[in-house]
Amino acid sequence: MADKNISPLGESYPASHRQVMLPNPLYASFDANDTDNHDFKFKGMGKGRMTIGINNASDKTVTWALYGSFDEDGDVGDIGVFPIQTGIEVSAASKDYEVCNDPFPFYLVRATVATGANGQTVTVFINVSAY
Repeated sequence: MADKNISPLGESYPASHRQVMLPNPLYASFDANDTDNHDFKFKGMGKGRMTIGINNASDKTVTWALYGSFDEDGDVGDIGVFPIQTGIEVSAASKDYEVCNDPFPFYLVRATVATGANGQTVTVFINVSAY
């Protein structure tokens, strides 16, 4: 498993009193050149609705899952980490998204590429919002 960095997509909003009202768009990517689990951790910021989009430029299927966590550093399998949506597949050279409404203080998206992928970039887009 490889923990990946996740970055703000556009402007970040530092005002904590507005954290529930303002959207929190994030993105991250990885090269589809292995079969490791690629884990992306992020904060819920008091919001319970999110859209997760996967842009799969590789020539193999990407399988991903969403987990909710009560621990900022929680990993899949830890006592405070719970599966929300698992086994979601995005076909080769395509994109797809899912919407989730399960409020947790922290989240983890795990993406894995099938064996023999061509090394193209897989991008994960996350928008955490209040509504």
